[in-house]
Amino acid sequence: MRAAERLFSRRRFHEVKMDDVARLARVGKGTIYRYFESKDDLFMKVLLSGTHELCEAIRRTSAQRIPFPQQVEVVLSDVSRTTMKHRRLFRLVHSGEAPMLSVSPALRAQWCESRRELLDALTSWISRGVAEGHIRADISPEIIATGLLGMLRGVTIHRGLPGQDTIRPIMALFLEGAVNSAAPRRP
Repeated sequence: MRAAERLFSRRRFHEVKMDDVARLARVGKGTIYRYFESKDDLFMKVLLSGTHELCEAIRRTSAQRIPFPQQVEVVLSDVSRTTMKHRRLFRLVHSGEAPMLSVSPALRAQWCESRRELLDALTSWISRGVAEGHIRADISPEIIATGLLGMLRGVTIHRGLPGQDTIRPIMALFLEGAVNSAAPRRP
């Protein structure tokens, strides 16, 4: 899978051949097909491993008994670290070149399930913030989690992968909003 990730992150999806993966992994091509049905399956498993890694990081952070505002920074740092580790693969997904919609229904279902797992992990964590009074209770935690994912995706697409220089502004926007509370309010 590491060999496949390296190749998928360096080339366009259609340019990656299973022979190349086998050669880089130093295994026979038949060995790959013992574990993966197709190149789409291999790509999806590589992609899912990054998503699962991110979910586990969020769950670990959520289990820590540190103040929620500090958890926001840890979660955003975890997201940044995970996306940096798999940066080329995430860029491929966001570029639209990844075969997300053209894969088999079973693989598409796995992709949707992993996205749901990520949303559920964030929603659970945000629910804790609601229960502790740090996050608004009048908006669904799932909508807030979706909004946070949207902010992170937007930063990734338009500014590159989130790094330490963008974590603080995203954290401030998430916790404090964008409205200047000192600005005069209109009637």
